[in-house]
Amino acid sequence: TNNIYIKYGLQYINGLDEIPYDPTLIIVGRCFGLRLDKKLHEWGKNKGIEVVSIIDHWSWYLDGYMMDGKVNLPDHILVNDDLAYDDCINEGIPADRLLVVGNPVLEELILTEKKNYVDRSKLRRNYSFPEKRLIVFISEDLRDDSHIVKHINAIDEYFVLDEIIKLILPSDHLIIKMHPSEKIDKYDSYLSKSVTVVDTMDVHNLNQVADVVIGMGSILLLELAMLRK
Repeated sequence: TNNIYIKYGLQYINGLDEIPYDPTLIIVGRCFGLRLDKKLHEWGKNKGIEVVSIIDHWSWYLDGYMMDGKVNLPDHILVNDDLAYDDCINEGIPADRLLVVGNPVLEELILTEKKNYVDRSKLRRNYSFPEKRLIVFISEDLRDDSHIVKHINAIDEYFVLDEIIKLILPSDHLIIKMHPSEKIDKYDSYLSKSVTVVDTMDVHNLNQVADVVIGMGSILLLELAMLRK
């Protein structure tokens, strides 16, 4: 995610030993296995620093806090809504650690009145999309996350993409919308007259141009669902 920090001019470090001073608060997400979120959580806990975690999905609430069969919860856990709150409690997370805070990204889509959309035909020209039915596949880096793949019966993004390509018609054009964390050349072998890869595209423009949207659990699916019928 370094490219995101660079884009917005944010400071970042490459390791916990580079933290110049003890912060007053640590904010993490969740992760499966011993990754950065858990390492930072442990680092803060050992220093007596308050740790807040954000769950921005509606799944695997407790699993993201487990390591070697043990649960290590942060001081506070922020969730999207009452549904997530109830699910967390059902999975055994104490209510006094939970706080419902909403989801600003999704709320922005609801609160924003009609945006100045780019004309669909202009979008086609800008991206060199042909005058065909445009099928957008929302990519997610699942193959490299064995925990997620295990929960969806070993079906990863490559399997789904291959199945889509088998089914598209001559009147269809497939657009692969990449996830920000994916390498830019990930789908180079799929490029053809019938397949285009897009690394970045505004959600409103994506909504305008897509005739069909297919995905595998990406939050972008939910964003698009809120804009579409």
